[in-house]
Amino acid sequence: MFSNRPQQGDAAATGSFDSAVLREPDLGPTRRGRLIRFLNIVGAALAVIEAGWTFVFLLTGRWLGALVCASFLVLAVGIVVVVRRGRERLGAHLLLWLCLGAGWAVILLFEPPHAILGRSVHLWFVPLLVGVHFVLLDAPASRAFYAALCIASFALVALASPAIPAVDPGSEAFRRWAFPITIIAALLTTVVLLQLFVADIVEAEARLDRANARIEDLLENMLPRSVAQRLRLEGRTFADGYEQCSILFADIVGFTALSEKIPPEAVVAKLNALFSRFDEIAEARGLEKIKTIGDAYMIACGIPEPRPDHAIALAEFALDAITVARQFDGSQLRIGINSGAVVAGVIGRKRFLYDLWGDAVNVAQRMEEYGVPDRIQVTRATRDLLLGEFDFEARGKVAVRGHHDVEAYLLIDQKSSGRRSSVQMVPR
Repeated sequence: MFSNRPQQGDAAATGSFDSAVLREPDLGPTRRGRLIRFLNIVGAALAVIEAGWTFVFLLTGRWLGALVCASFLVLAVGIVVVVRRGRERLGAHLLLWLCLGAGWAVILLFEPPHAILGRSVHLWFVPLLVGVHFVLLDAPASRAFYAALCIASFALVALASPAIPAVDPGSEAFRRWAFPITIIAALLTTVVLLQLFVADIVEAEARLDRANARIEDLLENMLPRSVAQRLRLEGRTFADGYEQCSILFADIVGFTALSEKIPPEAVVAKLNALFSRFDEIAEARGLEKIKTIGDAYMIACGIPEPRPDHAIALAEFALDAITVARQFDGSQLRIGINSGAVVAGVIGRKRFLYDLWGDAVNVAQRMEEYGVPDRIQVTRATRDLLLGEFDFEARGKVAVRGHHDVEAYLLIDQKSSGRRSSVQMVPR
């Protein structure tokens, strides 16, 4: 029923904890959704702004300015259209070209001669440089290209000689108001973009924390706490030898035949309900559940943390399990216990498993396999550790497969009338 020897190659193989378990959550859908919202909002805002400037230039009779702003208006509307059609990457490129073109259009067409440094229009290339990294987060080549354009534009305007003539300088009032508006708008835009970056980083960190917490919970459900901690620290599989521990196998009598007569959902529900009760008893008594295979349940005590009363704790668990199975739906268990030396460790490359190996494990399995329904069969090694605490019925030597005859005993009950039962901790 159980095979407690590692598969060929597993014992020698070293599993990689980091590569198999700690995987970053997929942030692609989150980033794509944020990019789509960002492009829609910015595209719509730019369309409104360019429509307003087009109207202002038309009212003042400045046809060149109106034509330039109208072309930018068409481009802004195009951003919204292509994004709604699922072409957000194209929308990002259109947005960047619009911003670059608008910056240079203002500098070349509307700045007064020899006053480039005083009007600070080149400051618009700073938020644009930040925005490049936001809209092209997953495109490093394109990000580098646009970043280089932004830096070159900023340097050319800010550091070169301010000798660029203006085609349409406009009125003095226009220039006076454009100066503070340009500085304030550029700074506010930069702050907003940085806030978006911070929100992206915070969300990514939160998702990683949640994913790591789920991994921690999963590991501690699969493995003993101390084993999970060691696996995280060492990042590789390992095995240790233990001179003294006790191993228990429990099997539901007649369950195989029953499972052929009831629906699969009922089989799973029955096993889950009963084994969940066993898990609660094991947790209450500080025992280590090793695994379940089919309708069989394997548990141990004295590993990975040594415990002098390992046989007593496991015998008490066995008595509680018999009682719980009877109360559950009249089920009968066949339980076998043995004590001795084992090797315990974590094996596997992608699916880690904490398991036990050794002759003591195999004999414990045989004690269950050749046991008596609704009874607990133990070896002499276990009985010797329980003498004075429990009552036994000698069964004599039992012929078991793969071993010489094994002296076996049936555990009756604990001698003390105040047996520390954990059955009451289990929901009925």
